[in-house]
Amino acid sequence: LHSFPTRRSSDLVREGPVVCEEAARQMAEGVRKLFNSDIGLATTGVAGPEPQDDQPVGTVWIALSIGNDTEARRYQLPGDPESVREAAVQRALEQFEAALHHTPA
Repeated sequence: LHSFPTRRSSDLVREGPVVCEEAARQMAEGVRKLFNSDIGLATTGVAGPEPQDDQPVGTVWIALSIGNDTEARRYQLPGDPESVREAAVQRALEQFEAALHHTPA
């Protein structure tokens, strides 16, 4: 698991909003390449308390990159910032687990 405390890492995400499908995809693909791994998982979103990138609080994008395939999903999660972050982590792990069950060995 790797976390970037800054808003943007220019190595992973091109210019533009960070709370969007494209940013999530770029991060998942970028982290997979950065760590030379088979799978890359990334989240981006707005935990609150204020909206960001014209997205309401609770908006979360989760992307999973495996090989040449990258899938991103958007969620609208309720609650305070801590609840949004916890739910985002849970959804990311569920997405990761589902992909592992559908990936040929």
